[in-house]
Amino acid sequence: FIMQQDLVDFEMKLARFTGTKYALGVANATDALQILIMASDLEKDDEIIICSHTMIATASAIHHAGCKPVPVEVGPDRLIDSDDIERAITPRTKAIMPTQLNGRTSNMEIILRIAQEHQLAVFEDSAQALGSKFKGQHAGTFGQGGVISFYPAKVLGCLGDGGAILTNHKDIYEKSYQ
Repeated sequence: FIMQQDLVDFEMKLARFTGTKYALGVANATDALQILIMASDLEKDDEIIICSHTMIATASAIHHAGCKPVPVEVGPDRLIDSDDIERAITPRTKAIMPTQLNGRTSNMEIILRIAQEHQLAVFEDSAQALGSKFKGQHAGTFGQGGVISFYPAKVLGCLGDGGAILTNHKDIYEKSYQ
C-alpha cells in the first residue's frame, strides 16, 4: 500500500471526511508532527507550548524538529489550560500545540485567539481525536495543521503504524510531501 493508489484514495477520503484541503499519509503520527513542524519554517530552539498531559511523542517530535517543547498544565477538562498558555509565552514562543486527547477537542476558539494575539502558529496533536469536533469543525483542521494516528489502538487503526498530516495550507502540504 506504500505510495500506491490505495493511499492516494485514502488521503482524499480522509481530507473529505475532516473537511480539510489536504491529507498526507505518513509512517506514524510522531513523524507527522515532526514533518508538520519542519514544513512550517520554525527556527532552531523556537518554543512550542504543549499540554503536560500528552504522550512523550509530542515533545519528542518537537525536539527532533529542532524546537523546544514547553509543557503547561491541564485545565478542568484535562486538556491544555488556556490561562497557563498565556503565562508560558516568551519572546521565543512561536507556536501552541494542544493535544486533542481521548476523542475530545480543546477549546480552539480560545487557543486561536491567544495565537492570533501573540502571532503564534497552531499545530494540533490530534492523534487520538479522529472524528472529534469543536463547534462542528474536526480536530486537526485548526491552525497550520494537525495529525492523526492509525496505530491499532486508535479510533481508526491499521495493521501496524500509520499516521496522517491534515492541513489547509498548500505550502505546508507541498513541503511535507517532499
